[in-house]
Amino acid sequence: PNLALTANYWNGTASTVDRWTISNQMGTGTNPVSTLMFAHPAGTTGAKRIAFPVGSMVIGAQNPGAGKLTVDGGNILVRREDADSALLLMTNSATSNPSVNFQRGRGDLTTGAYPNDGDILGSLGFRNSTDNTFNAAEIRSIASGNHSSGARGAALQFVVTPSGGTTNNPAVTMDSSGNVGVGTTAPNSTLHVSGSVATALAVRTASATLTSADSITIGNATSGPLTFTLPSAAGIAGRQYTIKKSDGSANAVTIATTSAQTIDGATTFPLPIAYQYATVVSDGANWSVIGTNAGVGVPSGAVMAFDLASCPTGWTAHAASQDRVLVGSGASYALNATGGANTGTTSSDGAHAHSGASGSTAITVAQMPSHNHGISDPGHAHSGTTDVQGAHAHGIQTFFTNNPTNDFVINDMNWDSIAGLDNAASGFWASKTTDSAGAHGHNLSINAAGTGISVQNNGSGAGHTHTIASDGAHTHTMDNRQPYLALLYCKKN
Repeated sequence: PNLALTANYWNGTASTVDRWTISNQMGTGTNPVSTLMFAHPAGTTGAKRIAFPVGSMVIGAQNPGAGKLTVDGGNILVRREDADSALLLMTNSATSNPSVNFQRGRGDLTTGAYPNDGDILGSLGFRNSTDNTFNAAEIRSIASGNHSSGARGAALQFVVTPSGGTTNNPAVTMDSSGNVGVGTTAPNSTLHVSGSVATALAVRTASATLTSADSITIGNATSGPLTFTLPSAAGIAGRQYTIKKSDGSANAVTIATTSAQTIDGATTFPLPIAYQYATVVSDGANWSVIGTNAGVGVPSGAVMAFDLASCPTGWTAHAASQDRVLVGSGASYALNATGGANTGTTSSDGAHAHSGASGSTAITVAQMPSHNHGISDPGHAHSGTTDVQGAHAHGIQTFFTNNPTNDFVINDMNWDSIAGLDNAASGFWASKTTDSAGAHGHNLSINAAGTGISVQNNGSGAGHTHTIASDGAHTHTMDNRQPYLALLYCKKN
């Protein structure tokens, strides 16, 4: 028989609701198994029941699950107020280990069903203790495809919530193929980063041996040559290093190896020129160059121009090209043929012209062009006094056509003499001497007048020539060079 101990709440009468029963529930059969049970009347179906089947404990149900502790329809809370709370799982075994398993199915506890694609199989959530309904971060597993007895694919996600936000989003996803996506839930490669990527960067001015903590090394060789030695390639297949020279000095940055290992067959790899770099990767035994701008693959004998004072490591000055212009070999120029000169001399033959200044040449009047000269005549006046001659007389003689009426009186004027008749002129001549009037002078005035002077034309404009002395046949020396820029040509060893 089942044995029971019942505790009732007493309030004048025994309560039939608020009571606990401790009972021993017997099983059936020849050797029945008993179960110690603590039950509340409201939990007759197990909602408020604690049972202790043989070797197990069940909370919220009567029959145990697969484990020693079964909690049905509720949560397990482990808490502590004055120190860190912890859930400790421990296994002392050479073959087993502690684990936390999350199980997800569809259906109910009696009849389960496989989860479908996209179902969360389980999650480990992180939340604050005040608003404890929201996981600020989660680690969750998601079913990939519908599950069955032969299909149990799953992905893993890490979910975070941005600072100041209330919505969590997947930050890292590992899909069922093992591809890892950062910033994407659908990675298409082993590592798929939807965003920027950073790696270790070191700027060095001294030589160093690289380690697993290095990735990108920038060497400044201004103060002297630098050597960066790679670690042994053994056991680190796939590891990559990038080394770059950042300065413009003639000092080289050299990548070296250890244990007689090689870089593309050589024990060193030089970076002699500014901004040259090389990325190398380990194949587990040696190193291979997978990216560079340092002339890898330049064949021996190649000639290249450098803006340097001397040729870099692995190159030799190309003496034949010094002080020469390079041309392509072909029908007109044989390989390595030389010729030409910095200056040249012209031939004395052929038509050519000279320019120069002639000497002084006097031209004749006939060679002068016809022309006029204008003369300005402003006009002018003259004044003066005649000479004083003193007292003097003048003799006059006049011819008359009539006879005098009385003695020497003609026209009321006394004449000194009257000449005889001039029968031919039918008249006569009378003469007389004037009286002396004494010394006297005369004022003389000459009016202004232009002279009307003009200059006559002369010259006919006849042509003339100049003769320039010639030195005869001669040559000129001239510079044949076009504008140039001199660079250092080096030949690959």
